[in-house]
Amino acid sequence: MVGVPSSLDPDFFPEFGDVTGVGDMPWNPDIEIILAQDPEVVILPSCAGPYGYTADEETKLLEAAGVTVLRFCFNQPETFSKELEKNGYVFGKKEEAEEFIDWHEDIVNPIEEETSEFSDEDRPKVYCEWLPYQSSVADDDIIAAAGGKDIYEGLNGEVSSEDVLYKDPEIIIRPVWQGETGYGLDPGNTVRLEGVRMAIMGRLSTVAAVEEGEVYLISSQLWTYLPSSGCRPFVALCYLAKWFHPEVFSDLEPQAIHQEYLTRFQGLDIDLDEQGVFVYPPLKGS
Repeated sequence: MVGVPSSLDPDFFPEFGDVTGVGDMPWNPDIEIILAQDPEVVILPSCAGPYGYTADEETKLLEAAGVTVLRFCFNQPETFSKELEKNGYVFGKKEEAEEFIDWHEDIVNPIEEETSEFSDEDRPKVYCEWLPYQSSVADDDIIAAAGGKDIYEGLNGEVSSEDVLYKDPEIIIRPVWQGETGYGLDPGNTVRLEGVRMAIMGRLSTVAAVEEGEVYLISSQLWTYLPSSGCRPFVALCYLAKWFHPEVFSDLEPQAIHQEYLTRFQGLDIDLDEQGVFVYPPLKGS
């Protein structure tokens, strides 16, 4: 590895601390720095990023310089297994890729099979915002897979406070950014998250989700489509299923699954009982 995004999480990728940074975001890397590393292969995103970023122009520039460019998303649940399978082939890690895919699908598939049988009446109404009153169509699939119904399914952009109040969601989900959450934080370091949650509950005080205390924050490092999540949306799916249907998924243990992933596949010496903040409020017993 001769170059990585400059903003990689040092707690999650400690092995890349001395590797050259080639740009703050994967959609707009510094081509000059990349070429100076004389790479044989460059991996860039195949899907669009925030604010309309793509890596199309960077791909053209690199290929014009004779560099092989491979493009993958890695954070889209519907394409992840196929993408990892291809990477296992490219990098001579087919067995390792297959082991992870099997483990990953043994977690995800039973949840999706269970929730696929739910009627609309069985699905709680869910409001998800990534900023106040900002909805994303990319939230729809993971909410549906976990057994919920996105009240703004198919909508991308700003919604009104009046309409959220009218739709009266039963559960509210808010992804929060790295820094407010992450592997480097003490589990008791939740003051900022408490503030975000209280602000949501204050401005939406009359909806069912607030009245019942069903307002949940989750790390952007676990949330589908966000650039730092990678394959980890499967952990978010576990948390959502547990929040949406605690009786159906009473045996599901999201933190234990996250822990196994870190230890077994990421090779990290991180004990999630002692280090890291990823959801708020924490699940009882986790």
